[in-house]
Amino acid sequence: MNKIEKNIKIIIYYNKMNDMNMHSNEQLAFDNVYVAELAIRKLIQNDNNCSAHFEYEYDGHARGDMFYRLDLITLNPNHNTYFLLHSVYGEDDKLALMTQMYNYVYKLKNSMKKKENTNLNYTVEWYDGKKSIKSYFSGKSIEDVIRKFNYGKTVTPPIFKITLNPKS
Repeated sequence: MNKIEKNIKIIIYYNKMNDMNMHSNEQLAFDNVYVAELAIRKLIQNDNNCSAHFEYEYDGHARGDMFYRLDLITLNPNHNTYFLLHSVYGEDDKLALMTQMYNYVYKLKNSMKKKENTNLNYTVEWYDGKKSIKSYFSGKSIEDVIRKFNYGKTVTPPIFKITLNPKS
């Protein structure tokens, strides 16, 4: 185990401890953007074996001067299709954006595990040209899920069914 992997295990342990101690005022801190990206990749890969990819985009016209957007895209190795998982916005500080993204992914993963997710969960059934595939999304609305499904695609695969999953 190298130093970076050891640091990621410490960060994940730190988050577990913070989950138990809600009064902690300490902030999660990464050494650099690449360590933060690796931590997010590990969370996603350990959860569903997808890979995680990041796109930083200037979003100044939509949100004001010096605002950027960080998109987290997942690639499913079973069908080689990518989807948007989440976007965060902020000033020109990649490390702050990445920390915000890590916190989102960590909280999402744990809220789904505890069945306390405030988002709606959907199953999207679609056709990749050869076979029918089911993909699972979390979003604020059906429009949000369709936006995540279509992210970055010039030709979108046909969707033939979207189901709102019951909350357990």
